[in-house]
Amino acid sequence: NFIGTGSVLETTDGGTTWQKSLTPSDIPNSQFEMAAVSCIQGGTSCLAVAADRISSANAMAWWWEGNSWNSLPSFPSDWSPNAAFCDGSACYVVGADSMSGPEVLRSTDNGATWNSASLASSDGSGIDAVTCTAVSCWAVGGGNSNASIVWNSTDHGNSWVPNSSVSTISGFDESSAVLSGVSCISSSHCVLSGLATSKGSQNVQTVVLETVNGGSSFAVVKLPTYGSGGLGAGSVSCWSQGCITTSGSDESSKPVGELLIGHV
Repeated sequence: NFIGTGSVLETTDGGTTWQKSLTPSDIPNSQFEMAAVSCIQGGTSCLAVAADRISSANAMAWWWEGNSWNSLPSFPSDWSPNAAFCDGSACYVVGADSMSGPEVLRSTDNGATWNSASLASSDGSGIDAVTCTAVSCWAVGGGNSNASIVWNSTDHGNSWVPNSSVSTISGFDESSAVLSGVSCISSSHCVLSGLATSKGSQNVQTVVLETVNGGSSFAVVKLPTYGSGGLGAGSVSCWSQGCITTSGSDESSKPVGELLIGHV
């Protein structure tokens, strides 16, 4: 699935063709942008969330079950969603409440009801991505030099704690980092993407972090030179044999929207 301004596109042939027929019919106006969509494996059930980008704290959500979108009236409207993730047991949406700041919303009944959990030590950081394995959940973000950029949950999203191992990565400046993607190959093997400066440097660089022990330690993944500068990596998606992410650039000699594929 692909999200865009007020629409949801679907492909069933690996991206060769796309159709827009699945767009929810009750989006209020063109100010609303689809912020995220996530489907349970098999694609029979999906969650979509949208936000009014003019009035930032104004959100809606829908649940797809078979052949149509159904609005979810219990989804907090005074919210600004950034990303969503669904598995067989729950759906998670990360973003910010207009009053209490960064939070994770969790539903175990196909979006009928939602519970919220604040992220410890978020301190104004934005929360931009979320994923879960059978063992733990991950949320990543950034934007505040005094706050954490990675959080973990070992109770299926009910409570979250900052991951302190990120601060120990050699040459990596956590205070400057903004992570916008996280994806896991297994319960112990996860990849995080975003941007940061190296310690002692003012140059913003694309950064991809990898852990093979569930977040106890991280390593900076070496990227091709054409993907090392500019605007950072976007979301990341991993499967059993590799990962894919995108990288932009603000340098005129480099293209915007580079596609980086790595084998792990």
